[in-house]
Amino acid sequence: FYDNGCRDFQSLTAELGSLMAMHQEQNIGEITNADQIVLLYSHTAEGKLCAKVNAEILRTKLCANTTVYHLEGLSAQSFTPNEDIAKIFVKQGLKSFQRGIKQTVESFRQQFPEGKIFINITGGYKVLAPFSTIFAHNLSMNVLYLYERSNKIIWFPYGYLESMVENPERDPSEGIEVGITR
Repeated sequence: FYDNGCRDFQSLTAELGSLMAMHQEQNIGEITNADQIVLLYSHTAEGKLCAKVNAEILRTKLCANTTVYHLEGLSAQSFTPNEDIAKIFVKQGLKSFQRGIKQTVESFRQQFPEGKIFINITGGYKVLAPFSTIFAHNLSMNVLYLYERSNKIIWFPYGYLESMVENPERDPSEGIEVGITR
């Protein structure tokens, strides 16, 4: 798909489209075999299949080192009105998600002290986007997102969340950058 200069990311999964946009982003640079991509997935047939297919495409098309990482307590069933399942998500899923992000980031920082590490909140469960943003803030990281029907990454830089909490009247667009593709 990239060999043809694909810039129409709507035909790809959200995860692949956002990574392709990152691949074309001047501030990030091309994704190569020197890069590490981690796909977090829930323990459902759909989550596992999506992660494995996306990982295989990333390995073959971008030659990217891609790992899939299973997270407990994030099944799609967690979002039904059933109180017990919702409790599982809150008690297990969020902890598993936070632990998975923290361990991955800390490991990468040790292995690649000069490397760029981002959290891409495109795709996945919508309820995890705010938690991803908070976890990224706690780990001093930038958050990236590919908005629907767009081909440019939106950057939420480290410190953005804190500045919005400190000054809730501030223009929310201040500090957010929309990427420049090559």
